Amino acid sequence: MPLPLAELARLDAAATMRIGEIAARLGLSHRSIRHYEDEGLITPARTPGGFRLYSMRDLQRFLFIMSMRPLGFSLDEISRFLTAADHSLDDDPARRRAALEVLDGFTEIVEERWVALKQQLEIADRFRAYLNQEVATASADHAGQGVRPE
Repeated sequence: MPLPLAELARLDAAATMRIGEIAARLGLSHRSIRHYEDEGLITPARTPGGFRLYSMRDLQRFLFIMSMRPLGFSLDEISRFLTAADHSLDDDPARRRAALEVLDGFTEIVEERWVALKQQLEIADRFRAYLNQEVATASADHAGQGVRPE
């Protein structure tokens, strides 16, 4: 889970982690990491030899991305969120206020999508229970008839 926004400003911005370390920490593939970079969501530093280096702030950005994808947010929406998260830490009060308004809008959208996903999960859970019961009943019926379930 990402850190609270207020803590992001205190994170070390020094880029020290290579792509393999980020991938291992987050459970993401190298391909996904490079894709988010290609989309402009993450901009890693580079070594003189061209290797990508990521900071703790970058790691938090990946956590935001990973939290938003299951809720169906597009890459453009995620980019907008990340920009607002960055600006929410700005010294300029007007910019900070505008960013917080954007984040507030995301709060409403996330709540709506969470409710919809919860309903889908409840439906899927009832269907799963139904199937488990049907298979158990069918297996018991076959066992009673001397037929072995496969």
